[in-house]
Amino acid sequence: MGNRRLEGQHCDENEYQDDFAEFLYEEEPSDNIDMVEQRAQPQINNEQSSPQTPLHINIASARTPATKQVIQISSQSSPDIGMNSPRIAQMREPNQHAQTEERQYSMTRIIDSLNASGNFSGTRHNLYRPKRIVHPSKYKSSPNDNYTRHQTISAAELNRYNNILSIGETQQYKYKFADLMDNVKVTWSSLSKSLSPRGVVDTYVLNAYAKKIANDQNNKENEYRNFYFFHRTSVYFLKNWEGAGKEEDYKNCARQAFTFARNKKPLHYYDLLIFPCLYDNHWFVFTVDIKGHHFIFLDSIYDENSKYHKKIQGLLIPGFIAIWEEFSDVEKDFSKFDIQYPPITRQNNGHDCGIYAMKCMEWWNPRMHLKDIIRPEYIPNMRKQIANDLLFSEYNSQEEAKMLARSFNPTKHGKYARQL
Repeated sequence: MGNRRLEGQHCDENEYQDDFAEFLYEEEPSDNIDMVEQRAQPQINNEQSSPQTPLHINIASARTPATKQVIQISSQSSPDIGMNSPRIAQMREPNQHAQTEERQYSMTRIIDSLNASGNFSGTRHNLYRPKRIVHPSKYKSSPNDNYTRHQTISAAELNRYNNILSIGETQQYKYKFADLMDNVKVTWSSLSKSLSPRGVVDTYVLNAYAKKIANDQNNKENEYRNFYFFHRTSVYFLKNWEGAGKEEDYKNCARQAFTFARNKKPLHYYDLLIFPCLYDNHWFVFTVDIKGHHFIFLDSIYDENSKYHKKIQGLLIPGFIAIWEEFSDVEKDFSKFDIQYPPITRQNNGHDCGIYAMKCMEWWNPRMHLKDIIRPEYIPNMRKQIANDLLFSEYNSQEEAKMLARSFNPTKHGKYARQL
């Protein structure tokens, strides 16, 4: 077999041994390897061609860019190949390992391009109508539905709850901070009175719980899917302030809250904007479903036909629209939003509305109804659960308060200390 030389291409044998083809000249291809045959045109004239005349062969079947080029193969005289014999270029296919690596690399590029093309749905129009809000069936619920896991309280949690109530009544600790999450502060007295068996939730405790919910959801990689406002924003909407000069203060609070929300991401990218509201000493939740085009009212006492809600609808919705137009870069036709009142079990007393509001903020979404999750008989255990969750949250920086609740001895203080 005659020697053949590759011209016009220089490569590192170790780096490209699987990419470059090996060209041999024989009369017939070998049977023991996979070959790609390419025949050159036979010589027409009988004149002896110059041994240095190059033959140009375009390897179109090469798999890699390095071999997709014209390779010049200089012909030399050889006793094995006659003057008019057909010349055969044999190309060895890349081995199986190289093919597998190339396929894996191509698939990785495709997957990366698909992942990089993702975008928030807020910039696109929905292909289908917004999903309806779920309502419970008119028939009896399945006996297999069991939500008791939300209301089960352990002995350790009960003991810490009793300690919280006792500490909140002592002069030594009642005005010290039990909960501190960023700038949200709650004293022992506020925590104890709000979550005692017949306590009315105050604004500090509810704002702290809203902060905890937001931190928990952000920690679950649902980064700011919903945005939870403090109650002061809804006070500005409802014009429910007391005292001269307070309007400007609440307006600034609302503007700061929307500025903070917009800095996280554009307002139209959120799924839900959630506003806890306190009006006439009653807590309820106002939610704007951006994707579903709904104004949602979650109330444990009043329904949509009450004078109470006829009044607050005319305050909350226009107030929200006005501040949205100021802070959002995308116009929304809020006239197409409908007003919804999802079914909620009614409270049977006058002091549980704050607990209902906190749990509605935490659990409600358009695809869930709360009628089987929040019930009057669950409220006492929910108070204990909320007290433990706030105090022992990982976001509460008051480590001394946590130690105090674990080690406090309520033998002298607290009228709720021995209540089960």
